[in-house]
Amino acid sequence: MTGVQTCALPIWLNASKLTSGSAGATTLYSAQFVTGPLVYTRLNLVNPTNRSAKLILRGFKENGTTVGTPVVTLEAGKQYQKELGALFGLDPSQLFTGVLVVESDVAGIVGDVTFGDATPAYRSRAALALTDSPAKSLVIPYLANTSPVATSVTAFNPNSTAAVLQVRAYSAAGVTLGSASVPVPPNGRVNSPISQWIAAAAGQTGGYIMLDSDQPVTAFASIGPPAGDVAVVPALPPAAPLAVVQGPIMAVDQASLDFGSVAAGQSKTLTLNAKNTGSADLTVTGINPTSGAFPFTVS
Repeated sequence: MTGVQTCALPIWLNASKLTSGSAGATTLYSAQFVTGPLVYTRLNLVNPTNRSAKLILRGFKENGTTVGTPVVTLEAGKQYQKELGALFGLDPSQLFTGVLVVESDVAGIVGDVTFGDATPAYRSRAALALTDSPAKSLVIPYLANTSPVATSVTAFNPNSTAAVLQVRAYSAAGVTLGSASVPVPPNGRVNSPISQWIAAAAGQTGGYIMLDSDQPVTAFASIGPPAGDVAVVPALPPAAPLAVVQGPIMAVDQASLDFGSVAAGQSKTLTLNAKNTGSADLTVTGINPTSGAFPFTVS
């Protein structure tokens, strides 16, 4: 006799601050919207006010392309729950990764998304509270990156223009492990293991991650093994504005350039835009490819 063994995993939820219902609008953001044959994301919204709310839900692909804008009415005192793939009419056989924006005509709406493994085994589940406060400076207060546990960072840019995200990792003693400049498309998101952005973060246990952006963003870290339960750590704005980093800071609009296949004797040109976002002059002394050995010029 064969069968599938299931297990019930707990989901830890954060309490959300309530505000009185009013005609003022509220916009909530989720950097997590993933659905497909093996994964799900379920939206949970609560209207604890005394007013009926009209909700416009906007879904975007990772590259910022719109996937739909369903409208929901949430009566006073009621709760709304729906799997996002079904809500947006997405193909359940295809993996979708993106972000969600909830626009309400009533202040005081709160909620979260729960997400994880959609198979009967339920190997992983997690929850992420919706936020109404994108910020230019955020801190992820925990870093665990010792095999088999890994830390991945997801950042969502809910603006109409591209953002440049400066990612810095620190040890528990405050020693800088490294930094990376990551472009984030408008209405899109980026997601990566921290060690792919900052190689020195590999093998690190303890520490934290700082995110500085030229546009307000939301972000979170997922920490866990490749298969199994994960912990979700929201990125939080610091209690006081961060001190301005002195010195030059290079920001680029692409994390990498892929020249693909180039025939012998032929050439190919790609463009990389760089700018100095720091407070002092920046001098570039050399540019080197990260893989392969081939002649190239910079002009």
